[in-house]
Amino acid sequence: MYCRHHGNVYRDWNQQIANFTNSELWEQLAFEVAEKLDFNLYEEDTVNVRRFFFEQLPNAGVQEIPLVVQSRILAAAIEKKQRVIPLSEKLQESLAQRGVCVPIAPDELFPVIQPTRDRKKSWYGPSLSTNPESLIPPIDSLPSLGIAPSKGQPGPQIEIDLAHRAVSAPFLHERQLKFAVGVLNADSAELGELIPGLPPLERTFFGIGPVDADLQIARMRDIYRKAVAENVDVLVFPELCTNLEIATELMREFSLSPSSIAVFVAGSYHCSVERKNIAVGRTRDGRIDLRHEKLERYVHRITNLTEGIEQGTSVRVYQWKNWSASILICLDAISSRVLSTVSIARPHMVL
Repeated sequence: MYCRHHGNVYRDWNQQIANFTNSELWEQLAFEVAEKLDFNLYEEDTVNVRRFFFEQLPNAGVQEIPLVVQSRILAAAIEKKQRVIPLSEKLQESLAQRGVCVPIAPDELFPVIQPTRDRKKSWYGPSLSTNPESLIPPIDSLPSLGIAPSKGQPGPQIEIDLAHRAVSAPFLHERQLKFAVGVLNADSAELGELIPGLPPLERTFFGIGPVDADLQIARMRDIYRKAVAENVDVLVFPELCTNLEIATELMREFSLSPSSIAVFVAGSYHCSVERKNIAVGRTRDGRIDLRHEKLERYVHRITNLTEGIEQGTSVRVYQWKNWSASILICLDAISSRVLSTVSIARPHMVL
């Protein structure tokens, strides 16, 4: 197993985690740990759990590795005891009281939506990254609980959008889901030229987008109609294929026209007001407007010009009752620092 609190160093912890999946052993060990730490295993709220994680886990040294393992066992047993209202749901309600979109502080415990148990599989998994965190669930987290990266670690912050946590995802059904990507432009010239900015931004570029807005929106509408004819569930347009006006109009039309498409990402654009690369989208039920601010700047290989954007600071996870999703833009999806955060947040679907 790997421990991300100690540089993802592999250690042979077989003695501490023998029969680790045996729930009876978890419960037995949990009682022993609880007695040693004067911990009330039947506590109804999460205060003691949070205190245990915050005070004990982040400070666990190499000599205290078994304590890290025991903390996971203890939390698992507590979750098992919370049969009426699982601990993760309680924590979700607690976070929701802080607002619709909640930034997760360093070392903070947060709820993770458990994977669905039927044949609908997660689209996020080991193939997304070879980072050990992606391949092996961290021992300081559970199927329905996670702990945010410690302060000072590289990577964006996690944000959890809990506005619709009680609503089922609008795209889960019996048949297999269909995904489509709308490829619009074969020639980069249709999206403008890379023009250096004015001093002191002469080594940057900005303002990439469709040169012929009328032609671009016509192409996007045509692809949208073809996606509807194919009963597509999730339609995604690519980076910098749009502008604010086109994206706003397409999302308005999407909301007004019934179709099979349940999640629509209208592409991303360079926003001159915020100086950011922003992807926007919407769900079929109209309950969630999706948004992501690009985290990693692109550097053009030939001109060596850097994308002149203000970098985003967070990965947002949109949570439904039984599903979760995030949006990434271009380099975000191959950046180790971003993937490390995404692997902790564990969304079911990454677009």
